[in-house]
Amino acid sequence: MKFLKIILLFVIFLISANCLFSQVETWLQKGQSAIIKKKYDEAIKNYSKAIQLDSSRTDAYYNRGLAYLYLEKYPDAIEDFSNVIKRDSSKTDAYNNRGLAYGFIGKVNEAINDFNYAIKLDSSFSMAYFNRGNAFMSLNNDNAALNDFNKSIAKDSSNPAVYFQRGTIHYSKGNYDNALYDFTKAIRMGFKPPKIFYNLGNTYYKLNQFDKAIKNYNEVLKLDSNDFEALNNRAIAFDKSGQKEKAENDRKKLQRIRGDTGIRPPVESLKYKKFTAPDSSFSISLPDGWNVALSDSVDVIELNVSPEPIKTIRDPYFVGVHLSLNLNMYKHWGKTSPDEIMDFWKGSVSTNIKDYYGYKKYTEKYFSRFDCQGLMTNIQIQITEKSVPLVLYEYALAKDNVLFFAYFQAPVSDFAYYQNIFDKAIESLILN
Repeated sequence: MKFLKIILLFVIFLISANCLFSQVETWLQKGQSAIIKKKYDEAIKNYSKAIQLDSSRTDAYYNRGLAYLYLEKYPDAIEDFSNVIKRDSSKTDAYNNRGLAYGFIGKVNEAINDFNYAIKLDSSFSMAYFNRGNAFMSLNNDNAALNDFNKSIAKDSSNPAVYFQRGTIHYSKGNYDNALYDFTKAIRMGFKPPKIFYNLGNTYYKLNQFDKAIKNYNEVLKLDSNDFEALNNRAIAFDKSGQKEKAENDRKKLQRIRGDTGIRPPVESLKYKKFTAPDSSFSISLPDGWNVALSDSVDVIELNVSPEPIKTIRDPYFVGVHLSLNLNMYKHWGKTSPDEIMDFWKGSVSTNIKDYYGYKKYTEKYFSRFDCQGLMTNIQIQITEKSVPLVLYEYALAKDNVLFFAYFQAPVSDFAYYQNIFDKAIESLILN
């Protein structure tokens, strides 16, 4: 009887184990289905259920990490990919994807270390070379980036994005024939964002092939008729090709859309002045003679600085800088950690842009400064159909219970001039 009892218990154990395995597989399948449908929050819930039932499933951690990556929840993605690596250190994709997540939060050295390990595990891993090349690019190490893009193409020549990035480096180095080859190759492979036509137009311009430059600027403007960089460069190319009337038409359109901002002195002739918050909590240097408006309330200090005649914090301007220091974030918003505060700020920005007539993000960079988490984006916005389109730097810093953010804006066709001023201002920023 005792033997039969043991057999019965063993059978019950097998049935329970099979039932548990079936439940885990069900949640994993639901997670995969949600991923395919791009319902990433739902996928995370399903993978979390699978992990609750069986915490040893590396596939559940890995796929949940991917969902977090798609949702730009990079610390969560890093934690899940780390859990995969902890359980199986041979997972090259986990290293590669954790490297991507590290890169997105500005931890470039950690990202490169992960890409290095992925390549060590699999020397034919083309995407790891590509991603490491992008990391080197962000560090302005173009030679190392170029070397990695070459290796990526040698391992797998089917990714057009690698040609685009390699072409960008060739262009910056003045190797215009090589840039022309890479941009053209990427387009023929189906890679057709506006930026590649813009870059190709610039390359043809550098090669004095102005008609072909104009053709590519036209492609950009088909996709966005108010792309002011393309309009500006097409006007210059029209001038070079002797089409003066068309050049003037492009310039009139630029002026009509942005409005007349007056005659500007040469940037190198400007003198700078330090603008400081009343409590000296922050300061920034901008051209002397710019006007300032202040709002100082409990836990919030706002400062606007503009060459235009502003008097109050709510006065509108085309060109200027808005700075805001927000204290006691937990008291006012229930956010206290740097991660929570940065997510809150990004969520606020996302909410605001939903009502804009036009919005385009050019770049996004994570970094650390003043012992804070930092995020800087370069965007183009147009509030309404008839309003002046603007280019902005969005600059945010978050630490425990504190958020500082700043906007540096100018009309699109003027931004190249003011960009030099804004870059210098950002370098001068002090946050106490």
